[in-house]
Amino acid sequence: MMRNTYLLALLLFAFIANALAGAASSSVLDLTKTADFEATVGKQKGALVEFFAPWCGHCKKLAPTYEELGDAFASKKDSIVIAKVDADANRELGQRFGVRGFPTLMWFKPNSLEPETYDGARDLTNLKKYVEEQSGKRAQNKPAVPSKAVQLDSNNFNSIVKDSNKHVFVEFYAPWCGFCKKVAPVIERVAAAFENEDDCVVAQMDADNAANREFLTANNIEVSGYPTFRTYPKTKKDTPEKFQQTADMDETEAKMIEHINSHCFTHRIVGGGLSDLAGRIPLLDTLASRFYVSDPKKDERKNIVEETKSFVERVSKSTNASDAKNAAAAYYIKVMDKTMDEPSYLERETKRLASLMKKHTEGTSVLVARKYDDLKRRSNILASFAKKEMSEKAREAAEKITKGKDEL
Repeated sequence: MMRNTYLLALLLFAFIANALAGAASSSVLDLTKTADFEATVGKQKGALVEFFAPWCGHCKKLAPTYEELGDAFASKKDSIVIAKVDADANRELGQRFGVRGFPTLMWFKPNSLEPETYDGARDLTNLKKYVEEQSGKRAQNKPAVPSKAVQLDSNNFNSIVKDSNKHVFVEFYAPWCGFCKKVAPVIERVAAAFENEDDCVVAQMDADNAANREFLTANNIEVSGYPTFRTYPKTKKDTPEKFQQTADMDETEAKMIEHINSHCFTHRIVGGGLSDLAGRIPLLDTLASRFYVSDPKKDERKNIVEETKSFVERVSKSTNASDAKNAAAAYYIKVMDKTMDEPSYLERETKRLASLMKKHTEGTSVLVARKYDDLKRRSNILASFAKKEMSEKAREAAEKITKGKDEL
């Protein structure tokens, strides 16, 4: 019995602590109770009060902006109050000040209960400006953190999105969109994951901005809801592919990365790393496997090297080629040449790269992101030489090469 009572006490304490923590985390005072309102408004501090109703769509839309407004004046709590009143729960208080619709914003001067109704725009910029004008106090602006995603507008859209050297993934959003705010951290993580992929761009565009909206309409770019995601591949700028997010943010992030990989021919994983397939070229994998299982004492290995070089030279200038693929192909050849001169090279180089990557992971040595990516790609290619099972596909690959199906 005492144990149950003790557990109930702990649960009650946790509930109260969480409630207090939730209240403390907001810079907007809840003055729904008449006693709280009268103890705060009409005193020595100026107050902006939002009269709202929980079921009101416009109120829900304003809520995150109003929280930001509270944060902007949090350092001025000695002279300014940013507050809210649930006028559906306390209708008497709403009626007292003539509230007829939701949300209604009213400014109460210090020592006055005669409000001025705010009828301006409800974006953060205009709300801050209004409070500053009424109070004579300046809002505290949070320093902007540069986004990893490229920010598009009517001036740079074509130069970035229509660049035939880039695959571009775009989120069209609206600042007031609740789901856009929810997906924003996902976009940041995805943009960070691809920031070192030179021909792959993750971008955002405020499609509700007047100039941007006019540009999209003029160019027949339909954005019917927020957020809208589209991929503009290098060779299909006029027929972008849609991406559909899900309500699960973890699932959306994984699917978004998979989607971008499929267009950019990359192998990024959630968290920004590279998979074990990064840098690998399937047809060259089969040649590497044939090289690995061939007899070093016979001409067979030498012939495979010449076959590989001939193939790479032939396809390096194809439309499907890229700097990254050509660099990877060159590394396959380098490994073959080095191993021809020094049979132990493959094992020694594999151990060397593994050691460098381990030191980076453990923090004893720090590598820049691009350098670590390069080590990972090279390690993956080295691993392809040791995959004996790949040799079973060697004949098929050789036949494809002979028939002229030259693709990296």
